[in-house]
This record gives sequence, structure tokens and C-alpha cells, in this order.
Amino acid sequence: MSREISEALLEMHFHKPLVEFFEHLHGAKAIKLFKPTAQKENWVGFDQAWTRSNLTQEKLFEELKDAIKNEEKEAKEFYLGYFLQFKTVKKLERSSTRKPKNFKTPYYRTELSLEPNKHTGLSQHETLMRLKNLKNALVCYACGMIFDSSEVFEEPSLEKLQFVDLELAPTGFKSHEKHAINFRTIDDPKPFWCSEPVEGRAFSVEMLKEYNYAKLMKRLTSQEATELIKDTLELLFSPSVEKDDLQIVFWKNRPQIMPSSFTLLKMRK
Repeated sequence: MSREISEALLEMHFHKPLVEFFEHLHGAKAIKLFKPTAQKENWVGFDQAWTRSNLTQEKLFEELKDAIKNEEKEAKEFYLGYFLQFKTVKKLERSSTRKPKNFKTPYYRTELSLEPNKHTGLSQHETLMRLKNLKNALVCYACGMIFDSSEVFEEPSLEKLQFVDLELAPTGFKSHEKHAINFRTIDDPKPFWCSEPVEGRAFSVEMLKEYNYAKLMKRLTSQEATELIKDTLELLFSPSVEKDDLQIVFWKNRPQIMPSSFTLLKMRK
């Protein structure tokens, strides 16, 4: 795998087909997309022409509150919230002590990120594990089966994404340990969580619809989108966030930041 491929690059590569997937699924047009940044209170918004603008979390909440007041507009517009943590995958041609038993070469591995984030104190994996039971949002690893930087310039296809369910993920991973998700093939529906092998579950985009239909079809009102952000912060930083408080607060001198895997997509029928 080329070192030029990063999680951020994978997310950009698959952005267009993902938006088109949700548009087709809901029979609606995506008009705006919101993404949190790594800096406290800051978000970035992209309109339907995918022009970028910066806004604070307070401004985002103000926009959501304005939409709540306009019932006629609200009937035509809705939001989708999802946490897709993009992961690069390495094709392994040689055997090693980390190769799962009964796996043949080549096989495929994505390393889990277990180091605590300097801002939040939570690792990427722990963040997703805390959020996996959210009712109104899809939470998955999105593993890009791209192994050479030249593939990034090809037409993106969701067939090259494997969505790994966190429901079967083991618990108790520690930051000093090495753990990974291992696939026998690029479309393996039963990858292994290792180092202590535990069979997992992965979905193609079509299987994702079958197994996660309720969450994929969950159209959020402005109020529900606001609640989803609050619920996320509460799960990650509880008990520091009050449900009725729309302001970013501090917990142990750390700013509370939405995970970078979060996307809020605004759509119009």
C-alpha cells in the first residue's frame, strides 16, 4: 500500500458515490454537508456546489434552530447523521506471527488506532465503541480496498468499501497493544478482530442496506439532528454535557470535539 494513501484521502475519494448513494436511497438531493474539524467549536460546511465555508458549532446550532421554526421548509428538508471511520488497508503477501490461523496469503489488514487523542483523551476505536449504539446514526469502520495511490484517480466505486460492524468487536483493547481487522479477501463478510481472533462482520454497500436499513433510512428533523450531536457529546464526555446546553463546555481542561468520522448531511426532497 502506498504511503500516499491516508484516511482523509480515502474519505474524499469516496465522498461523491456516498452522497449519491444516500440521494438514491432517499429520493432526495443533498444540499449541504457539515463536518467537524480538529479545533474546538469549529465545523466546515459544503453547499450543493461543494463550496466550502467555515462555521462555529454555535452557528451550526443556530442554523438548525432556524430550520425548526420554519415548518413548511422543514417538511421538505431533513438530515442524515453517520459516523464512518475510514481506514486504509494493507495487502500482506507474506506470513507472520500476526497472521490469523487458517488465513492464507495474501490477506488484508487494517490497524486499529488505540492511541488516546490529545484533545479528547479517547482513541479512535474507543470513540466508535462508545457511539455504536446510537439509535439515529450509522457507526462503522469504512475500509477502503485501495492499495496503490494511482487508484485514487480512478472513478470511485463503493464496491471497494467494506463497512465493518462494531457490534461484534471485542472489548478491553489497551493503548499499548496492537490490534487489527483482518480480511481473507477484499470482500470477506467475516473478517477477524485480532490479536485474540474474534470473528466479525463486514458489509458491502448492498449488504449495508439489508442489515442497517432502519438507520440508513432514518430521516432526522432539525431537532433530532441537534439531539444527535448532544447525545454524541454526552456519550463521549459524560457527565460534563447538559442536554439543554448548546455551548461547547470543557471537561478536565479538554475541549469537547465531535469525532472527525461524523458527517451531517442536509437533504431536500
